[in-house]
Amino acid sequence: MPEASPAPRALARYVLLHAAGDHPEPEALAVAAEQAAERLRGRLADLIGLTGYTILVARAVRLARADIPALEGVTVDTDAEGALYGVREFALASGDSAVAAAGLSAILDHIIGLLITFIGEDLAIRLIREAWPELAHGPVESEGQR
Repeated sequence: MPEASPAPRALARYVLLHAAGDHPEPEALAVAAEQAAERLRGRLADLIGLTGYTILVARAVRLARADIPALEGVTVDTDAEGALYGVREFALASGDSAVAAAGLSAILDHIIGLLITFIGEDLAIRLIREAWPELAHGPVESEGQR
């Protein structure tokens, strides 16, 4: 598998920290991750359907768990439109903002990475930026937008 661009990881972290605001404590990061998943669901369900979104997020959570085993308690509810469960418990159990941010941004990173795999980097980054228009001039641009 080719090495991924650093864009998904940087964008995922940027989105998470932006959503957490000035309070990047574990609880705020957990709320930010849940809100990010909801915002992505709203944007991506139109494109790939609710089932497609749920499958995408479930795969992203599995990939993130392989990177960060402490995410084992994070699950995706297939009956509740792809809702993430266990993110607050993970964040609080981490006891550290940096650890919580790394784990929660890993999930977003894999969602973005999977989107890039399926639809290409330019379109995936554009969809993420459309979901967060306030981040339109963030630090990460796809290769085609530089």
